[in-house]
Amino acid sequence: MNIHSTVVLGENVSIGENVTIGPYTIIGDNVTIGDGTTIYSHCAIGTPGESIHDQPDDNSGVVIGNDCVIREFVTINNSLVSGEKTTVGDNCYIMTKSHLGHDAMLGDNVVVCTGAKIGGHSIIGDFTYVGLNTCTHQRAIIGKHCIIGAMAFFKGLSPDGLSWVGVPARPVKVNEHNLRKNVDDEDTINKMKDYAEKFISVWNRKEKLKNASRR
Repeated sequence: MNIHSTVVLGENVSIGENVTIGPYTIIGDNVTIGDGTTIYSHCAIGTPGESIHDQPDDNSGVVIGNDCVIREFVTINNSLVSGEKTTVGDNCYIMTKSHLGHDAMLGDNVVVCTGAKIGGHSIIGDFTYVGLNTCTHQRAIIGKHCIIGAMAFFKGLSPDGLSWVGVPARPVKVNEHNLRKNVDDEDTINKMKDYAEKFISVWNRKEKLKNASRR
């Protein structure tokens, strides 16, 4: 372990092997950090969830997987549910000044870009890429192999393999590059593409009907 002398560690903190934690980072109570993870300076991990409601009084906390990179000024809040954890999977890259709200769940190999804000109770699937300064509404559910474009605001649910842009975010195409990079089975890729394309078609029809009703 390589933990800077200025790091503040709370109670019941579990730190794996080959972990590095940079200067002036705060690790709150009930945080687990997996092997090989690097946390840069001035982060706050395991701090109370941002809510006007009462905080849980037991072992709610944060779990960070193996081989993650968490850059400067990242904040990750504790769960607001008694005994539950805000969770980051393995091999995630969380860039500078991004925020994971209470009870958020990131799968494996997720990239969260600089300034992105993941709302409370949101779920982000494996291999998904969350763009610069993107914001997700609380309880958003984003599938695997998606990309949420820079500056987007995402609310609701996305199936696997979609690219979203805009405010509010809208699905624009299949994220085929991600699928072909990370999925080995061609049949699986084709099924995911087919479903994603049908989802976009239905979404566009609904938007046309919605816009027509406003005229």
